[in-house]
Amino acid sequence: MEERVEKEKVHQAEGGKVDVDVMVGGIDENSKKILELAAGVCAGDDLVYYIDRAIIAGTVGVEDGIREVRRAGRGQFLKKAWMRKIGKGVGGKDWELR
Repeated sequence: MEERVEKEKVHQAEGGKVDVDVMVGGIDENSKKILELAAGVCAGDDLVYYIDRAIIAGTVGVEDGIREVRRAGRGQFLKKAWMRKIGKGVGGKDWELR
Protein backbone atom coordinates (compact mmCIF):
# COMPACT_ATOMS: atom_id res chain seq x y z
CA MET A 1 0.00 0.00 0.00
CA GLU A 2 2.81 2.38 0.87
CA GLU A 3 4.36 1.73 -2.54
CA ARG A 4 1.07 2.59 -4.24
CA VAL A 5 0.75 5.82 -2.23
CA GLU A 6 4.28 6.89 -3.13
CA LYS A 7 3.67 6.12 -6.80
CA GLU A 8 0.50 8.26 -6.77
CA LYS A 9 2.34 11.11 -4.99
CA VAL A 10 4.96 11.15 -7.74
CA HIS A 11 2.24 11.02 -10.40
CA GLN A 12 0.39 13.91 -8.74
CA ALA A 13 3.61 15.95 -8.40
CA GLU A 14 4.08 15.57 -12.15
CA GLY A 15 0.67 17.16 -12.70
CA GLY A 16 -1.42 14.00 -12.94
CA LYS A 17 -4.67 13.36 -11.14
CA VAL A 18 -4.95 10.80 -8.36
CA ASP A 19 -7.19 7.91 -9.38
CA VAL A 20 -9.09 7.11 -6.20
CA ASP A 21 -10.44 3.84 -7.62
CA VAL A 22 -6.88 2.60 -8.06
CA MET A 23 -5.94 3.65 -4.53
CA VAL A 24 -8.78 1.85 -2.77
CA GLY A 25 -9.07 -1.14 -5.10
CA GLY A 26 -7.52 -4.51 -4.53
CA ILE A 27 -4.06 -5.29 -5.80
CA ASP A 28 -4.82 -8.88 -6.83
CA GLU A 29 -7.87 -11.03 -7.51
CA ASN A 30 -8.15 -12.24 -3.90
CA SER A 31 -8.08 -8.76 -2.37
CA LYS A 32 -10.54 -7.49 -5.00
CA LYS A 33 -12.92 -10.34 -4.16
CA ILE A 34 -12.62 -9.72 -0.41
CA LEU A 35 -13.41 -6.03 -0.92
CA GLU A 36 -16.44 -6.97 -3.03
CA LEU A 37 -17.64 -9.44 -0.40
CA ALA A 38 -17.10 -6.96 2.46
CA ALA A 39 -19.15 -4.38 0.57
CA GLY A 40 -21.91 -6.97 0.22
CA VAL A 41 -21.87 -7.65 3.95
CA CYS A 42 -22.16 -3.93 4.69
CA ALA A 43 -24.99 -3.60 2.17
CA GLY A 44 -26.78 -6.43 3.99
CA ASP A 45 -26.46 -4.52 7.27
CA ASP A 46 -28.00 -1.47 5.62
CA LEU A 47 -30.80 -3.59 4.15
CA VAL A 48 -31.69 -5.02 7.55
CA TYR A 49 -31.78 -1.50 9.03
CA TYR A 50 -34.14 -0.21 6.35
CA ILE A 51 -36.37 -3.27 6.57
CA ASP A 52 -36.65 -2.59 10.30
CA ARG A 53 -37.61 1.01 9.59
CA ALA A 54 -40.21 -0.14 7.03
CA ILE A 55 -41.74 -2.59 9.49
CA ILE A 56 -41.98 0.11 12.16
CA ALA A 57 -43.53 2.53 9.66
CA GLY A 58 -46.02 -0.14 8.63
CA THR A 59 -45.09 -0.12 4.94
CA VAL A 60 -43.88 -3.74 5.10
CA GLY A 61 -45.60 -6.58 6.91
CA VAL A 62 -43.78 -8.30 9.76
CA GLU A 63 -43.76 -11.69 8.04
CA ASP A 64 -42.38 -10.25 4.80
CA GLY A 65 -39.81 -8.20 6.71
CA ILE A 66 -38.60 -11.18 8.70
CA ARG A 67 -38.36 -13.28 5.53
CA GLU A 68 -36.18 -10.62 3.88
CA VAL A 69 -34.01 -10.22 6.99
CA ARG A 70 -33.42 -13.98 7.05
CA ARG A 71 -32.55 -13.95 3.35
CA ALA A 72 -30.10 -11.07 3.88
CA GLY A 73 -28.58 -12.80 6.92
CA ARG A 74 -28.06 -16.01 4.96
CA GLY A 75 -26.32 -14.03 2.21
CA GLN A 76 -24.11 -12.26 4.74
CA PHE A 77 -23.17 -15.58 6.34
CA LEU A 78 -22.11 -17.02 2.99
CA LYS A 79 -20.12 -13.89 2.10
CA LYS A 80 -18.29 -14.00 5.45
CA ALA A 81 -17.56 -17.70 5.01
CA TRP A 82 -16.13 -17.01 1.56
CA MET A 83 -14.01 -14.18 2.98
CA ARG A 84 -12.64 -16.54 5.65
CA LYS A 85 -11.83 -19.16 3.04
CA ILE A 86 -9.94 -16.66 0.86
CA GLY A 87 -8.17 -15.21 3.91
CA LYS A 88 -7.00 -18.57 5.18
CA GLY A 89 -5.78 -19.47 1.69
CA VAL A 90 -3.76 -16.26 1.44
CA GLY A 91 -2.88 -15.55 5.07
CA GLY A 92 -2.38 -19.05 6.40
CA LYS A 93 -4.19 -21.13 9.00
CA ASP A 94 -3.81 -18.49 11.75
CA TRP A 95 -5.57 -15.78 9.71
CA GLU A 96 -8.78 -14.44 11.29
CA LEU A 97 -11.68 -12.37 10.00
CA ARG A 98 -12.37 -9.56 12.42
